[in-house]
Amino acid sequence: MNIIKDPIDELLKGDAATQRDHYIDDAGFTLRVIDNLPAGSRVSPVLRFAIPFGFTVFTAAFVALLAGGGNFLVDAVMDIATRSMSKSAFAFVAIACIMIAVSVTAANDN
Repeated sequence: MNIIKDPIDELLKGDAATQRDHYIDDAGFTLRVIDNLPAGSRVSPVLRFAIPFGFTVFTAAFVALLAGGGNFLVDAVMDIATRSMSKSAFAFVAIACIMIAVSVTAANDN
């Protein structure tokens, strides 16, 4: 793989390395500002999973109903229940895996 180096990025990194040891005394201003910042609100991991998963399920159901694909879900579930992997069963499993992967990624993203 060929990585292209950005000259501006290299210039900024070099400047940061030379200025790292220089401290500008601000009489504690920076610490006072940091101390007075409001605490960040944390969303629970359950909600971080449920919100994108719920929207994805809603959207998938909405598209399936409007596209006339109402039989897709029935066919896929019946094929999975009878353990005969058809195209619709494979597509259903793939869609379910994608929805779970997106939701887990959103829940783990900081």
